[in-house]
Amino acid sequence: MIGVSMFRSLPLMSLLLATPAFAHDFRAGDLTVGHPYAFETTRDGQAPQGYFSVTNTGATDDRLIAIRPAQGEASLRTAERFRNMVSTTSAGPITIPAGETVKLSPTGLHVSFTAPKARLWSAADRMDAVLVFENAGEVPVVFNVEARKAGMGNGHSPN
Repeated sequence: MIGVSMFRSLPLMSLLLATPAFAHDFRAGDLTVGHPYAFETTRDGQAPQGYFSVTNTGATDDRLIAIRPAQGEASLRTAERFRNMVSTTSAGPITIPAGETVKLSPTGLHVSFTAPKARLWSAADRMDAVLVFENAGEVPVVFNVEARKAGMGNGHSPN
């Protein structure tokens, strides 16, 4: 009887154990960092870019002031389109207003990883990093590397 009862519990136990693997959110205080990811790089020398969302459920603003990857360096950047050209500039600290969500995406704010140890990033790779917030402090995260969808080009395409 114990064996049968245990087998009935296996689906529930496996669901409980698997949930953290699918939940790709990281919390610190009133902040939730959602789904950090980067796209695989398609050519040597291409700077990988990271994206995620930050939700602030608190009553006060916070600011993302730095990112420290496990390999290489990273900076906060913004992509701007002008006359069919895309350029990126330093974004400096990013304010996360109280009660709002800020999204880093291929067509706007993003993280630019430079001088990573591995020149090419492949789907299923991972990059550990620490996001540094002014109030919430340090938040360890994992950027999962995902395959690009057809037509995404260099990651700046709005498609």
